[in-house]
Amino acid sequence: DNVSILDGFTITAGSGYIYRNGSSFGGGIHIDSGKLQIRNCSFINNYGANGAGICAIDGQVTLINCIFKANAAKYSGGGIFNDMSEIKLVNCIFENNHVSYQGGGIVSILGNKINMENCILKNNSASEGGAMFLYDNNLKDSSFNNALFIGNSATNYGGAVYMGANDYLIEITNFTFAGNSALHGKAIFANGDLKISNSILYNGGQDEIFYSGQNIEICYSNI
Repeated sequence: DNVSILDGFTITAGSGYIYRNGSSFGGGIHIDSGKLQIRNCSFINNYGANGAGICAIDGQVTLINCIFKANAAKYSGGGIFNDMSEIKLVNCIFENNHVSYQGGGIVSILGNKINMENCILKNNSASEGGAMFLYDNNLKDSSFNNALFIGNSATNYGGAVYMGANDYLIEITNFTFAGNSALHGKAIFANGDLKISNSILYNGGQDEIFYSGQNIEICYSNI
């Protein structure tokens, strides 16, 4: 429930084999239809097919002052795999997490609102969305503020962030993207309405943003 708290743990060397639809989810923690606040925890060297650090399905999860480092997923979500959950991230670090397909640090599909504040995503890698992969989300009332995306990479789309098929305008504020790389969209690949403000996109070369949506607005930013 809303008062459940996990505080001050290191979760390491987990191997996720909770099977659903023929695949395994959650190397460190698997949350199914639950509400949990996680504070001051580290997720290090965990493995799972999806969600090496955490898998959250149809729940509500708040993470404060947490570290996700060197986790590896066979498919998606090196740090977090989110499916239909509400996620809040405050002062969290995602570093050196790796996946074969989507979302080296974070993947969210069919999700509800996501709130991200004061987070660092560094040196994560994937095929799409080196640090973060958002797809087919209902992101109404979501917020993305004050984050650093540094040195993330994708072999295909979205070196730092992949945003696809979202129903609502995504606004990102006070973001810094530096030295991310991808075949298309070295910092951002977006297929939906997008607003970028007070942000810096730096040192990725040409094609920092690959955009195929209807409306994009960029203000008070340096690309």
